[in-house]
Amino acid sequence: MQQVLYRSATTTEAVHRAIQQSQASLRTLVHRHSIDTKTVAK
Repeated sequence: MQQVLYRSATTTEAVHRAIQQSQASLRTLVHRHSIDTKTVAK
């Protein structure tokens, strides 16, 4: 199954949803998903 990305996104829909629902700190999410701070902040 192919992962679907948003138009100019660097994360999958599943990661996006996990970030939105998480109450973890920004720093924790950056390390957990190996993505940029700006991506998580969006």
